[in-house]
Amino acid sequence: MNIQFTLNKIYYKYINTSIINHYTLLLLTEEYRQIGKNYFLKYPNAEGWSNMNKKLFDSNKQAEIEYIDGSQKQSKIKNEFFKNREIICENYKNKDCIICSDTFQEFYVDNKYHYEQCTELILENIKTDILNMNKKSVK
Repeated sequence: MNIQFTLNKIYYKYINTSIINHYTLLLLTEEYRQIGKNYFLKYPNAEGWSNMNKKLFDSNKQAEIEYIDGSQKQSKIKNEFFKNREIICENYKNKDCIICSDTFQEFYVDNKYHYEQCTELILENIKTDILNMNKKSVK
């Protein structure tokens, strides 16, 4: 099952299906997380908030440029995630999917900053939804 999951992920990453689905959300969230990881690997002394990086930015203007660029990319990804999630959830009025649940709505959608703080949990929620959908389609 893990191989199929990986193959599906590769398929949705490299072939534009123009279908908004859970794999899109998964890839967006992974990309969001990777931008932050890459930045903090390059600048291990950096902080998560711009105003806490004054010392780093004063001594390294490139770090500031990359921080701003990464933050802008992440902001676009986050907005795209929530827009695509909304489209998915329009089709799930019964809220079978975790990402369409009231709990997800209250924690992640109503408080969008939680998306930034809990990407690992969101990835797990999306994967669980995908696996549950696959189980239902097999029946």
